Parts: sequence; C-alpha cells; structure tokens
Amino acid sequence: MPWSLADHPANVLSVFTSFQPGYRLVDGGDLLTVANLLFSVQEGADGGTDEQSASPIINCVTDAVQGTTFVLPPGVQGRYAKVINNSSGQIQIYGMSPDPYTGLIDTIAPAGSSVQQLMVPQEPGEACEYWCFAPGLWKQVSGIGAGAPGPQGGIPEAPLNGQTYGRNSGTWVPVLALAGGTMTGPIILPPGPATDPNQAISLSELQALAIDEGTY
Repeated sequence: MPWSLADHPANVLSVFTSFQPGYRLVDGGDLLTVANLLFSVQEGADGGTDEQSASPIINCVTDAVQGTTFVLPPGVQGRYAKVINNSSGQIQIYGMSPDPYTGLIDTIAPAGSSVQQLMVPQEPGEACEYWCFAPGLWKQVSGIGAGAPGPQGGIPEAPLNGQTYGRNSGTWVPVLALAGGTMTGPIILPPGPATDPNQAISLSELQALAIDEGTY
C-alpha cells in the first residue's frame, strides 16, 4: 500500500496532490510512488497455503515461484498489478479482505467473465494482469504465457512443465509426443478386419484368425 489510510483515495490519481496543471514543481515523493506503481518487480515470491496466509502483492510485477495463495493490494480505482505463475502448480489470487479504505471485501472478475468472485486461479506458466476499474472491484486479464508473450485475450500458452500438451474444448490437456511415451490407458481399435498391411488388429480379430498349426 504506497499511501497511508489517511489519504483514503477515490482513485490512484487523487493521491498525487502535487500533480497540478501548469509549470510548477512536482513533489519527489509523488514521483517515487508513481515509479514504484509502474516499475517495481518482485522476483521469486513465496505465496501462502490458504486465504489467511496469502502473501500480499505490493509490486507492479510479481514472479510467483512457491506457495499457492496471494492477495491483491487494496482495490483503488486505477491500480494495476501483474502476476506470473512460475511455480509448478496452480495459484489462487484473492481480493483484500477487508479493504482498509472501504471496509468491504475486494472481489475479482476472472478473465472472460464479468462475475465478481472472492478468488481467481492462475495455472502454471500463466501470466495475468489485474486492473481495478472501480473501488474494490478488480478484473483479471489472462492470455499471456510467461515464456512467450502473445495478444491479450487470445489463446494462452500451454503450461511450461516439460510435458507435451494439446487443445481440447478450449483447454490444454497432456498428450503423447510423436516420439512415443507411456500410455495411461488402453488403445481401443475399431471393429472389423485390417485394411492396411501395417495396420494393428484388435484382440477379437486375432482370436478369430484360423492359424495353421502344422510343422514349419
């Protein structure tokens, strides 16, 4: 929280009282606060294990590497934060509860939705932006992979965990690479005889074959 509770800002711009039209000196503290809001970065951030122990997000960009829970700063209109999930699992982002300025619980609308909720998830390798458009109301914007930036709102990058993924119903699912691997379930072949010399045949087709048991 880069300003005191006494400021009780309606929006971010209202905090900077030295920003006035015309030629005049600007308070250095205001400029430092702007710089922190726009350029501060936290690398290797550790999250909590539940909502009560969630780690506060205080920088413009946060690189999450451990833990599962983080909490956004107070929802002042115009506030911005970006979170990159470089951990191996899903993380949860909470709104502040309660917001010290409003006394209420901040909420977040997940990417692709306008419904405010108490928590939104981020998958491994996913980078999300969070914008506060109204006091206490955040909006999550996803669609940027942590390793390969792309257009916001497009198809997000697959998780960066060394596994091969394919698209299924709008989400990434693990698939078997062309070089091979271990199947976790059986391969079900279509019924009927093979039509290609190199085609695999089903167990029922194999059992139906008349094999000559003579001497070779």
